[in-house]
Amino acid sequence: GDLFVTIGKSIATGVGKIFNAISFGGFNKLTGLINGSNAKEVTKTTNSLTSSNKVLKQSIDALKDEMEKARGIKTVDAYNETVKKQEELISNTQKILQAQMGYHGSHHSNNYYVGKDMNRGDWDKVTNKVGKDVRSMSDLWGLSPEELKKVSTITDVWDKIYTGGKYDKRDYIDKYLELADSLDELEKVFNESLTRVSFDGVYDDFLSLLMNMSTKAEDFADNISEYFMKAMLSNKIGEAYEEDLEAWYKKFANSMESGGTLSEKEREELKKEYEELAAKAIKDRDQLASVIGYDQLDSSGQNSTKKNFMGMDQQMGSEINGRFTSLQISGEKTLVQAELIAAQQKNYSIAMQERMGVIRDVLTTGIRHLADIKNNTARLEAIENAVKNVDRNTKNLIR
Repeated sequence: GDLFVTIGKSIATGVGKIFNAISFGGFNKLTGLINGSNAKEVTKTTNSLTSSNKVLKQSIDALKDEMEKARGIKTVDAYNETVKKQEELISNTQKILQAQMGYHGSHHSNNYYVGKDMNRGDWDKVTNKVGKDVRSMSDLWGLSPEELKKVSTITDVWDKIYTGGKYDKRDYIDKYLELADSLDELEKVFNESLTRVSFDGVYDDFLSLLMNMSTKAEDFADNISEYFMKAMLSNKIGEAYEEDLEAWYKKFANSMESGGTLSEKEREELKKEYEELAAKAIKDRDQLASVIGYDQLDSSGQNSTKKNFMGMDQQMGSEINGRFTSLQISGEKTLVQAELIAAQQKNYSIAMQERMGVIRDVLTTGIRHLADIKNNTARLEAIENAVKNVDRNTKNLIR
């Protein structure tokens, strides 16, 4: 049986060569018999991995949304699962690229043609750029998206890689490059979810404190305490109170369904449950503040530190503001809130006094200038006559 299969293949190949010669290469291009086309295998690999990537992307998007909203250990679990799926997505996309660059039909693969064009100097440039030994097309497509992105900055070499070969595979290269820094972006979202502040916010706060020549080391310590307090309090609230707050909110909404109003009994029940929840949250807050030393800051110190959080992005600030609005309402009568409001009013009053003083000085100066203008205007006629006399006397002298 094997003998007849071998003979059959030999006859097919021979016939193919004859037809290819007669058609000036057309038969070769049509069937790919001479070079043994791997189109079927490449297509199967590409389709399978592409379908897998579609599912992975949907899962990753859902997990990223979960990670941004989660608190505490839930954030960590969501992040680890997202990273795992993102790494799988990167690996699949890399395998698709490798298969496509190795595809061959009637011609050799792009790997063959690009590899022939690459000289030793080109590989040296790639090696130096990525910091690892890259000496073949196999090494090249084994690079991470971030490393391949670095290679794309070597203009002359990248032109050979990106546009070389007999088949246009640029779309597959682009899709792989799009994944560059995707893991870093996930880590950024994860860090912001845990700390409740972005790195840009931390950097801007740090720079702002340094720009203030009166800033002392203690001010930096105060800033750190508020970072710790915000991060730990947010995670604590998320773990211990988010579900309770959501249940209370739903009960509130359900009570409003009938007639769009609340009975006295409903109001009392909702108020009681809310105050009990707030009391527990305040207790946890005070314990956290004691542990990290946040309760040692005076109200003015907390107020000044609060200003440094203006570098936080608006979306994150809105989210935090919304989540803590209910807790802030219940704590408005505390001493810290009262002192904070008093300090703000005092600062506003001082600022207004300073501005009014400036306006008063400007008006006074303006009145003086007007008086000077009035006095000087009265002299204009005398000055004009004097100038005319000088002009007449000068002309007589010249004559």
